[in-house]
Amino acid sequence: MTWCSGVSALAAGRRWSLSGDADGRIEVDCVWIHLDTGGNPAPIEGFGAYADAAGDRRVSTRLELPDPPAGAARRPWALRATDVDLHGHVNNSVHWQAVEGLLPLLGIDPREPIEAELDYRRPSTSTRNSNSFHSSTAGAALSHSSPAKPR
Repeated sequence: MTWCSGVSALAAGRRWSLSGDADGRIEVDCVWIHLDTGGNPAPIEGFGAYADAAGDRRVSTRLELPDPPAGAARRPWALRATDVDLHGHVNNSVHWQAVEGLLPLLGIDPREPIEAELDYRRPSTSTRNSNSFHSSTAGAALSHSSPAKPR
């Protein structure tokens, strides 16, 4: 299920809820910033039914997580051609794949329930070298915790 979770002059919130057949659950809430043809933030006009669904809920484009520590490790990751759209944007799910790949290095079992938050500090960019794509680091900050277990 997906719905508009809030709006602002330059952005809209989108929320997804997914439930699996083994009691798994994923909740995603993201903010999409509207860009003009030059790639700059631009006002959104004519939300119509989406604005109605959002009601009085507002979204913010402000980063919520603290900056990564100075000298924090950065890792490039390979991209598939299908990870990048016609405008050169990297799909959001690809950022989470990179995070999932780092979890074991952080001592986190990706099969266990976790709560995570990711702030995108700057756009990911892709370059094409012969038949492969490579992404620069997105400058993302990650916060994670294990959710409380029910008693």
